[in-house]
Amino acid sequence: MVQPGCYLDPNGCGHIFPDEVIAEMMRQHPEAHFDFTPRDLALVVQAMKEMMAREFPGMTLRVTTHKREAPV
Repeated sequence: MVQPGCYLDPNGCGHIFPDEVIAEMMRQHPEAHFDFTPRDLALVVQAMKEMMAREFPGMTLRVTTHKREAPV
């Protein structure tokens, strides 16, 4: 784990789990009123895409979304 919700797999590929990022943001910054809304999840993904593009111009970035299942 690099940061909560940000992982590097054994092949060196990075993964982000927006719900885990939001949970950590809620813990660190409760005054910001983050929640698990689609808007907040999209904000995390967009911010990560923008930061990666700025830090690593020309890098190929693949975004894969997974269908969310209702909690059991």
